[in-house]
Amino acid sequence: MNLHQRGTFRRNEGEERARIGTLLSELQRSLEIIKADLDVEEKQAQWPSPEDPRYPVAARSLRDRCDNIAATIRLLEVRAQQMMTPAA
Repeated sequence: MNLHQRGTFRRNEGEERARIGTLLSELQRSLEIIKADLDVEEKQAQWPSPEDPRYPVAARSLRDRCDNIAATIRLLEVRAQQMMTPAA
């Protein structure tokens, strides 16, 4: 790999880190909004336990979305950490 290629790789890696950072902050914001919506749904529900078959469908959907976004955030955080760790 010549110097130009190394510079391009570093620039692309830096761009990827910036994209991941932006995506992480957007996902965190979305997660906060969805959690607030979930809180409202659960407070309005007569059956606030997710294990109850009468638990609201909207709340169940919001809970699933929260779980999926949280998992995505964890994966992106791992990826960002790996990019910060120098390769052996």
